[in-house]
Amino acid sequence: MRYFKILFEIIQLLVASILCRLYKNPNDIWLINEKPDEARDNGYAFYQYLRKNFPDIKVYYVISKESTDIYKFDNETNIVFYKSFLHFILYIKSKVLISSQTLPYPSSRKLCEALMYLNLNKPKRIWLQHGVTKDKLPYENMAREIFKYDLITCVSLKEANFIMKEYGYNEDQVKALGFARYDNLPIGNNNTFDILIMPTFRKGYEIKNFSLPTDSETKHFEESVFFKTYVDLLNSEELDEYLEKSGKKAIFYLHYAFQPYAKSFSKRLMSSNVIIAERTEYDVQKLLINCELLITDYSSVFFDFSYMKKPEIFFHFDEKEYRSNHYREGYFDYKTDGFGPVVNSKEELLTEIKEFIDNPSLLMEFNKRANNFFKYTDNNNCQRILKEIWRINETN
Repeated sequence: MRYFKILFEIIQLLVASILCRLYKNPNDIWLINEKPDEARDNGYAFYQYLRKNFPDIKVYYVISKESTDIYKFDNETNIVFYKSFLHFILYIKSKVLISSQTLPYPSSRKLCEALMYLNLNKPKRIWLQHGVTKDKLPYENMAREIFKYDLITCVSLKEANFIMKEYGYNEDQVKALGFARYDNLPIGNNNTFDILIMPTFRKGYEIKNFSLPTDSETKHFEESVFFKTYVDLLNSEELDEYLEKSGKKAIFYLHYAFQPYAKSFSKRLMSSNVIIAERTEYDVQKLLINCELLITDYSSVFFDFSYMKKPEIFFHFDEKEYRSNHYREGYFDYKTDGFGPVVNSKEELLTEIKEFIDNPSLLMEFNKRANNFFKYTDNNNCQRILKEIWRINETN
């Protein structure tokens, strides 16, 4: 069955290529995407910027028909459904491929790369990144010789230099321009209230059918240190007391890969002051903007929070296991470079939360580290990215 699917996609690429050669205009399409079912990251932010400010650019956003974000395009005509025949057509005509995840290919990356000669142009590959690269990811995850990105956008010179050193890119291909979605972040916004708890995922608990974990997958996850630690935290009497007295809510938002496990937490939740937020109902960017304090572990989402000059706490209860089984530490040391205190136990975390509630200004001492990290802290990130894409198109 899998081979028939691949064969069908090859046929669609061939037919699309023939049709596009018969009807060549327009052939300067810009395709943008994120995950097939999402429009809430750097890709969508950059698409919005182009549509609003440069309507003459022939840009299309690729998204699944089943996406819960499809409502964002109710008044849009420049969308194309993922893996539709129109997707194949526009891909063949594309001049620029842009994404914060995998590039907007209508089929697998390997197949599209193998058949790249079918494309009318040699499209530029622009990777906006999903998160700040701070850890030492496997070489094959980012290597220039594999992905051939013409531009990777970063938020700091440290990050850019690290990517060049580790993954074979040069200074023309990796630029500290900022993230597109940062344009939508209010800098210095103090009109916020709740606490956001947002850990990253852990390897070894992957779900084969993303929409529905099996009983064995769920059981395996619920036996993990990760699950037990956060259930213990969310049901903590001390946390509930702090929240009750302050009138705040703690919003617990799992990483995309762990979202199907949200119901496991909901079933065990005992506090009315804690909300288990599911991605179909909550937008990450809105949560980041509307919350006052972030508690995370190793998720790069903390860069977004610190960009807004808001406080955060790092909960490293499983540091040794994480570094040995997940990602190795890169150039970023949380204890010396982090934008907030690092704690290793629930008790330490609850103490930091209480101190923050009693005196929110205590954690602001870490702002200097954040200010030194980002090359830019403004709302001109999309502008810089567009100028760089134009430069690449003109010089190649």
